[in-house]
Amino acid sequence: SPITIYDGKPDGSLRNAGYEYITRPTLAKALPQYLNIMMTDILKSNPAPECSERTSVHVHINARDMSIPSLLNVLLLYIVVERLLYRYVKKVSGVDRADNIFCVPLNKADQLENLGETLHHMRKYREVDDVYRMRETFNLFVNAWQKYLGINFLRATDRKCGTVEYRHFAGTTDPEVITVWVALL
Repeated sequence: SPITIYDGKPDGSLRNAGYEYITRPTLAKALPQYLNIMMTDILKSNPAPECSERTSVHVHINARDMSIPSLLNVLLLYIVVERLLYRYVKKVSGVDRADNIFCVPLNKADQLENLGETLHHMRKYREVDDVYRMRETFNLFVNAWQKYLGINFLRATDRKCGTVEYRHFAGTTDPEVITVWVALL
């Protein structure tokens, strides 16, 4: 039997009999093919899917092999480019996700209040190569976050998922738009 490259399931949070579609983990180079197959199937069963403010494209980047300092670097870089990502999404999709309760920007949330203290502790633990305390400090920092931020580190150090999730992009059925977004991330 053929390999299933995505799953679709009803999602009550989307209303109006909405569905959530999840691709299998893949390399970025295979994504266009995956998305084309998935979107063709979706459009066969529903030729006019509705992409409302409650729909979005979530991208999970594999973080299983990332060290805690690398995850912090991702966070710090993200802080620098966050506004640009939201502007890009608005320009390409026409949807201002920066005001969406399912995709709250870090600069509008209080999640960064303890960043300075966390970085101080992380630097101290890194100097003595205390990987356990670095991980513990990072987890304490991100476990206080809410799920609905534009970037989600809640599952980054968990072995089951091990991803950093980007929730910015508005719902779309255009594989090319999604592929470009993933490449940008």
